[in-house]
This record gives sequence, structure tokens and C-alpha cells, in this order.
Amino acid sequence: MTRLCIVRHGETSWNASGRIQGQLNPPLSTLGEAQALALADVLRNTRFDAIYSSDLTRAIDTAKPIARQLAQAFVTLRALRERHYGRWQGLLYEEIINVHPDAWRRHAERDPHHHPPGGESLTAFAERVRGCLAWLLTRHPGDTLLLVAHGGVLDIANRMVRDRPLEAARDFETGNAALNWIEHDAGRWRLRAWNDRRHLAGLRSIDHGDVALTPRSSTHPCPGRVSA
Repeated sequence: MTRLCIVRHGETSWNASGRIQGQLNPPLSTLGEAQALALADVLRNTRFDAIYSSDLTRAIDTAKPIARQLAQAFVTLRALRERHYGRWQGLLYEEIINVHPDAWRRHAERDPHHHPPGGESLTAFAERVRGCLAWLLTRHPGDTLLLVAHGGVLDIANRMVRDRPLEAARDFETGNAALNWIEHDAGRWRLRAWNDRRHLAGLRSIDHGDVALTPRSSTHPCPGRVSA
């Protein structure tokens, strides 16, 4: 059995203001830094065979205190980046709705083939995330892994495990710094825990979705580098 604990990065100021992040790199907010420390504390006695993180700053800065607590290195993966929102990145949701109402409608309806100007379709994003998880299974059979990623990655993982279509309305949460456990055994995925926030008690939580993309030039599903 291979077990994966997937966590979304801590909150950023753009999460709080409703600004789309994509591949841009706003830092963690003060709350986000506190959430990362809370993650490190709650995971201090958990044994992970490997730790992986998206290579975007907000994910790396969430992974660092966890890696320090566990005295482990972590590997950054482009394939764990959020969905790319193209020219929508850096804009407020209200700005997109006002300027691109038809395109936003298709996005809100979860049209799997729609992509923002210069961005990534939901179908392409899902293929990237599923491909990365499949790669991790082949690389780590029987291991327990920690993945530090993004809300969109969690969305795809949840739908994959539960066999839910991309078009279906989201019926689950993807809170910043929450714990999400899935496992794979005998060819089947199972969901064991989702959006566990008990370690965040007393911390305010913001749940705006955020978004990003694997560069077109990538030839490996999970190219990575090691970070201390």
C-alpha cells in the first residue's frame, strides 16, 4: 500500500484578497506562515519515506518548516504546480468576471476543454496531475509520501480517488494547510481523510482557490530537484 498525505500551501495575501495566483509567486501571509508551522508540528511524529513540493514559492515555503522538523530533504516537482490561468493570473476574480464574463462562465461551469487566455485547460491540468501521481506510485511502491501542492491539485486528486468527473460541482473543501490522506493498494485508490484542520484550531482560514501549469517544454512527468 502506498499512502499519500497531500497538503495545500499556507495562505497568501492573494488568497485573502481573491486574486488569482497561477504560476506567480506571492509569499505566504503571516497567517500562512503560522499554518506552515502548525503543519510541521502536527506531522512531527509522522514517518515519510519522501517529501515532494510544487516548485512555486508558496509551496516551498510551506514545505521548509516541515522538512526541518522531520530532518529530511524535499524534492520540488513542476508537475505539482497549480493550474495555469494565463492572462488571468494576478487579477481579482471580480475583474475577470467584469472583463471576460463569457469565459468566466465557462470556467465556473467547469468546462473541461475551456482554458483562460494563454492558460491551461482543466483536461490538460488533470492529465498532468494524474500523470505525476502515477509516476510517484511507480517510484515509491509501499511508501508513505508527503506532497505540498495547491488547491487545484487537491481537486484533481479527490476526483480521481472518488471517480468523480471534472465537470461535476465541487462537493468538498481544499483548505490551506489542511491534511488530506489518500492511499493506493491492489490497483485501487481510497480516500482516508480529507480537509482535516484540527491542527489549525484558533487560526483564521481563507478558502479561495488558486491556480498554475507545467511548462510545455517539460519532457518528464515529474522533473524535480532536491532542496534542503
